Amino acid sequence: MKVKNLTPHVLNVVTPDGSKIDIHPERGMPIPRVDMAQASSYMLSSQYGVIEVSPVVLGKISDLPPQEDGVMLIVSRIVMEAAKTSMPDRKDLLTAGAAIRDGSGVVIGCRGLSQ
Repeated sequence: MKVKNLTPHVLNVVTPDGSKIDIHPERGMPIPRVDMAQASSYMLSSQYGVIEVSPVVLGKISDLPPQEDGVMLIVSRIVMEAAKTSMPDRKDLLTAGAAIRDGSGVVIGCRGLSQ
C-alpha cells in the first residue's frame, strides 16, 4: 500500500515496535482544505462576561485528489472529519494518530495513524 502525506509538514510516526518513521509531504500535490462557515452566533454569559459564540459548519473540501486503488492519503483531521459526512464512501483517508508530547507538552510525533 502506498501512503501519501498531503499535509504541509513532516509526520513523525512512532510504530508499535517503537521505531520512528518520518513521512514527508508529497511534492507537487496541493494540500486539501475545508471551507468553513459560521452559523448564527449566540451570546454566552460567563464568569468572564458575555462572549459571542459562533458554531462552525464544515463546508466543501477542495484539492482532495480522487480515490486511487492501493493509495492511502494522510490529510488533516478536519479534512478527514468533513469527508466522513460529505464523502462517506472514501476509505482512503488517514490522519495523525494520538499525539506524543515531550516534557514541555510540545507535540513531537504521533502513535501511528488514525482513520
